[in-house]
Amino acid sequence: IEVGAAGKALIASDIGAIREMKGDFKLLIEPFNYDAWKSAILKIVKDKKLRDKLGRNGKKMVKDYSVEKRGKEINRLFHTI
Repeated sequence: IEVGAAGKALIASDIGAIREMKGDFKLLIEPFNYDAWKSAILKIVKDKKLRDKLGRNGKKMVKDYSVEKRGKEINRLFHTI
C-alpha cells in the first residue's frame, strides 16, 4: 500500500496477499526466478509510460484501502446484520 500511496510501480514476488490486491499497479514475479526479476526491473526502468501508469494505478488502488472506505463497508455490514 505504501508503494501505491507514493505513486510508484511495484515489482513483487507472486506470493501471499499481494496477489489478491486489486488493480494494475504491480508486476508479480515468481520467487527465485532471477531472470524474470531482472527483466521486470529493466522493463520498469526503460518504459516510462508503463512506470507512470503503474504509479497512477497504485494511487487509485490505495483509495480502496482507505480508512473511510473500509469504515463505510463495516458500517453497512453492521446495519445489514
